[in-house]
Amino acid sequence: MTGRIFSLKVPGVIGPLRNYVVHNPSFWILNLGAWTAFGVLAALAQFYYSPDIQVALLLALMQTLLAFGISGLMRLAYRSPFWGDPFRVATAALVVALSLVGGFLQATLIQAFVYVHGWGSPYMSHEVAWLIRIKFTWLAYISWGFGYFWLKAEVEAHLQRDSARKARDEARNMELQLLRSQLDPHFLFNSLNGISAEVGPHPDAAVEMIDELSDYLRYSLDHRKQVLAPLSAELDTMDAYLRMEKARFGDLLQASVTSDDPTRHRQVPSFLLQPLVENAVKHGLRDSSRPLKIDMRATSSNGLLNIEVMNTGSLHVPSCDGVGLSTLRRRLDLHYPNRHSFSLTEDGSLVRARLILEGEPCSGS
Repeated sequence: MTGRIFSLKVPGVIGPLRNYVVHNPSFWILNLGAWTAFGVLAALAQFYYSPDIQVALLLALMQTLLAFGISGLMRLAYRSPFWGDPFRVATAALVVALSLVGGFLQATLIQAFVYVHGWGSPYMSHEVAWLIRIKFTWLAYISWGFGYFWLKAEVEAHLQRDSARKARDEARNMELQLLRSQLDPHFLFNSLNGISAEVGPHPDAAVEMIDELSDYLRYSLDHRKQVLAPLSAELDTMDAYLRMEKARFGDLLQASVTSDDPTRHRQVPSFLLQPLVENAVKHGLRDSSRPLKIDMRATSSNGLLNIEVMNTGSLHVPSCDGVGLSTLRRRLDLHYPNRHSFSLTEDGSLVRARLILEGEPCSGS
């Protein structure tokens, strides 16, 4: 029997009204607070003219409940797309008209209750008190109506901004993934060229390079969907790349990686250092005396992450960036908007690529 009772459907309009209340809890909480304040003010006014605390509290409760219910019915009309978007003169006229109807209904019910129980004020007749109630209740409903449309516009504007932000984040994430996909083939092409050059004259070095390339590609596949990675993983990956190149060039290449533990735990965009290290090897071997020395350093302080990739040689400024550097600059703009600097300078016999990154990177998701 109990199961059958609770399985009964609510007939008529009760079901839709129940769903209407359940799915709009924030509105009803705010509405109850606003009309409770209105009821308190009405109680104070009633107490001023007729100093009976019980009468004042009872009328305050009636004012609150009536206003709460009538304003809920008004909201059903205000939610119509025809009236609400955008706010027009016709919408304002609707607010004024419905407010008058609501004010008249509430004032009439309250004044009738006061009249029946003989709670009138000795300072004014029932007719004058009724007109005063209509006037102030009408103004209260007008204020509520315009406030409702203002809050509705604010909420809709917030939702639109939130949707636009999500769309920008999604587009940025897609662009980051595209930039990542541009880097990996570029790196793979250069690596395979290097291996093919060693297969004939130095087969053992070629085998070692293939092993190092396999480690790198395994890391790339494992992190292909990760926009961010610990700096330690980036440094270890670049160390594997340098070992691969050292297997090719032997004593002609010397490399070192320096960083402290707190710095290694910082999050950075994945594969951020790859184009810098690639350029250091490629241009350093072409422009520097042997052996080529590459030094990677990472430090952090006061929220700033400082990364330097230095190599022996000289700097030749190209007319435009290659794929690696242009991709790097775009990724920095996306991950650290207005919070980064990148410089490529020549310092004596060293070429210094320097990144200064402020704060944590935007994830793009």
